[in-house]
Amino acid sequence: MDPSLEVVIRFQEVKRWHMVDVAPTQNLASHSATVALLAGYIAHTCPGMYFGSSAEMMIQGLIHDIGETMTGDIPGHVKNVLGEGPKKLEHQLTPRWLRGTEDVNTRNLIKLCDLAEAIRYVKIRGVTRIASWAADQLRKAYEKHLEHAQEDWPDLVVIHVHKTLCDYMDVR
Repeated sequence: MDPSLEVVIRFQEVKRWHMVDVAPTQNLASHSATVALLAGYIAHTCPGMYFGSSAEMMIQGLIHDIGETMTGDIPGHVKNVLGEGPKKLEHQLTPRWLRGTEDVNTRNLIKLCDLAEAIRYVKIRGVTRIASWAADQLRKAYEKHLEHAQEDWPDLVVIHVHKTLCDYMDVR
C-alpha cells in the first residue's frame, strides 16, 4: 500500500493522551485541525502579515504531526529522553509531499499553537491530577518555546501571538 494512503487511513485513528485520562479521547486529526485553524487565524490577524498566507499556515498546522500516523503519539517527556530518534523516525516514515516546511518562523508558530491546543484540551478534558501535572508541564514548554521564538520575531509579533494564544488557552 502507498504510504500516503496509509497516512489518510490512520489520521483519525491515532489516539492522543494515552498517559493522561481525558474525556472524550482526542485523536490526531482533531488535534491537528484545531492547530491548523489556530495558526491560520494568527497568520491572518498578525500585524504586517508577518507569517504570510493563512492558508499555507493552516496546511502546515494540519500536517505538523503527520509522522505520528506511523509511530503513534509519543509523549513529550519520552521524546525528550529519547532525543532526536523519534523525530528522525517520523520524518523518514512521512511521505515526502507531507513533510512540513523548514521555515523557522512557521515552525515556531506551529509549535506554540500545538502546545496551546494541548494545554487547553487537557485543562478542559483532563479528569485526574495527572492532567493538572501535564498542563503545568505543557505550560513550561510553552513559555520556553515562546522565549525561543522571541529571538527571531519582532516584539509586535511576539505580543500578538502570545496574547492570541493566552486568550485561546483561557478557559473561563
